Amino acid sequence: AVAGQATHGPNFGRAIFSRQVVLKQALLPGQVRAMSYDVDEEYPNLQPTPPPGYVRGTTIEEDMANDPYAPHKENMKKAKEWIKENIKPGMSRQEMMDMADEAMRKFIPPMRSFEAIMHDFANEDAILKESRRWKSDHAKEVAMKKIPVLDELGRAHAVGKRKEATARIYVSKGTGNVFVNKKLLVDYFRRHTLRDEVFRPFQVTGQPCNFDAWCIVEGGGLSAQAQAIKLAGARALQAFDPEYRSTFKRLKMLTQDDRRVERKKPGQPKARKKFQWVKR
Repeated sequence: AVAGQATHGPNFGRAIFSRQVVLKQALLPGQVRAMSYDVDEEYPNLQPTPPPGYVRGTTIEEDMANDPYAPHKENMKKAKEWIKENIKPGMSRQEMMDMADEAMRKFIPPMRSFEAIMHDFANEDAILKESRRWKSDHAKEVAMKKIPVLDELGRAHAVGKRKEATARIYVSKGTGNVFVNKKLLVDYFRRHTLRDEVFRPFQVTGQPCNFDAWCIVEGGGLSAQAQAIKLAGARALQAFDPEYRSTFKRLKMLTQDDRRVERKKPGQPKARKKFQWVKR
């Protein structure tokens, strides 16, 4: 296929009786043209763009060292020299085509088989899968190191944040008592929705009355405080059974919500609200 491209270029008809043009048209098109980008004043339209990362050196040696296509250019040079030595005036078109084919076979490396290329792609896919698996296992190892450990009193400590609220919680085995800032849960949070928010991680474990919790929360409003306590409680409960982690992850109870209130803009009453505008 490469030889056919080389001997049936658009300018081949004018190159039959020209020795110099035969050298250029027989080897530059096709595969070899993509490998060579030397400046050619006679055929500027045959010169492709240099590859990415190519840096031209100040000397020929540096230029060849920086050029990823240097081996192909060397093969091209040998093929041209061989044709110059063997070409004879008055050769027929078929003889020149046979000579170009022989130069291709002698000096230009053949293209790899389709099976070999697909084998490389399969290897790349296997490498990517192995890399993803390793990253997943590494992420799990890092996450397991973040799981709290029980102290000498059998308590697990964790911190949770939401908006401007920060909650610190201590969880231990008990009878289901929850204290928030030295108050019972029902006395600190009057709304049932906020109580359910705080008690949600304990309900997910299936043993809500087997744990006691002491919370210290500051900043933010009641809703933000309840969500901060929920996050801290879910983090702390992992210390009692690592299997809780998969359930909490599935319910997105270990993901911190980083959303904040959008700031007020100058010339506006609120973050997005605009003053009433009258054209006239």
